[in-house]
Amino acid sequence: MEMKNFRKISLIALLIIASFCSCKKSSDDFVPYNNSDFSDTEWTNSTMSNLKSQAIVTALSKSPVTATLSALSANTVDMNSSTQLFVPANACTLNGVNYSGNITANLNSVLTKGDFIRNMISSCNENSLQETVAAFDLNLYSAAKETLGFKQQNKFSLAFADTNFPGVGYKYYYGSINQGLINWTLADSLTGSLSYNQVTIQGTSKPAYQISSNKLSWMTINRPVSLGSPATCNILLPINFTNKNTAVFAVFRNNNIVIRLNGDAASKSFVATNLPANADVTFVALSYLDNQFYLGYLETLITNNTQYNIKTTTTPISLSSLNSFLDGL
Repeated sequence: MEMKNFRKISLIALLIIASFCSCKKSSDDFVPYNNSDFSDTEWTNSTMSNLKSQAIVTALSKSPVTATLSALSANTVDMNSSTQLFVPANACTLNGVNYSGNITANLNSVLTKGDFIRNMISSCNENSLQETVAAFDLNLYSAAKETLGFKQQNKFSLAFADTNFPGVGYKYYYGSINQGLINWTLADSLTGSLSYNQVTIQGTSKPAYQISSNKLSWMTINRPVSLGSPATCNILLPINFTNKNTAVFAVFRNNNIVIRLNGDAASKSFVATNLPANADVTFVALSYLDNQFYLGYLETLITNNTQYNIKTTTTPISLSSLNSFLDGL
């Protein structure tokens, strides 16, 4: 009987210990669950998986505008009231061979700071801060929804009418995605150029930035800005939020600049190395765990060699509330 009681007491003790271990007091107030994203608190030396990143973009990004064109003729089409696309005749290829069928043009316009976060990209490179007018992701598809190439000797034109920025000092950059992060490159004369012209869109003549290029996918209209001495800082989050499930952005409140920070596995933090001291920014931590969004943010002035703590909410945020937040940045 004593042995049976001893075993019973031991079992109860083990259960109590296990309960305390799983519910230990911390600033996070999170309990790891088996088979849940919350149970994985390890950081990666790369970035968030493409699968998770694409799930975020799919859920948040706005639907592209589309137009159907003929590959055999030159086409000028007004994509909306502010954007016009021109595609020359016989400019597209499919698997390296001239394509002669119908083309579907998909244009994703990134016009606000929140839109950059929705697409999980920076508006410029962190080591070369630039103010952005707008960014675009243009892709062309065959009638069978196959991705088309574009001949190097041809140029399409994308015009964007916007009077919120001065018409001078801006240049065209194209973007390439590597391990989930975008890198912006200044276009050379072989790739394309940017001009500022009067363009008639939907019957109205408007001043517009006009990109001429042979490179599809990401493009942006940027100009360099000088905002002060570069500062280094890092962002800490609750333990369940890692670079596997979270992206952190620095959103400049007085400039049209959004920078996605790099995750550092060694320090288990997100690091910025070139944000200007005294810049007024909002750090936004967007997390995606178990198919739900979590949000944390901090408004601050940048101070060099400073650690900032973001207390991400432990309650999922609805898509409508998240989009309202992003629209207000």
